[in-house]
Amino acid sequence: MHNNYKALAANIFIQAISDYKKLLQMQKKEKFDEEQKELIQREIKGNERFFHSEWAKDLADYLKITYGPEMLIEKLRKEAE
Repeated sequence: MHNNYKALAANIFIQAISDYKKLLQMQKKEKFDEEQKELIQREIKGNERFFHSEWAKDLADYLKITYGPEMLIEKLRKEAE
């Protein structure tokens, strides 16, 4: 059962990272109207709030991984360039 919780915690991070990368790539596309661009930006900020949250910190602690939200965000932004 313990492994199932670890897998769930890891998948939450994996999904958040995947979503964030997709949103950063979408942000660069110019075919979106202003409303769509604003929605994408709000979603990006939501992911960043998750990365900085106590919940993300608790998940990282549970997974026993070193976690720095700013380093992660910077790394993902560079990857999306």
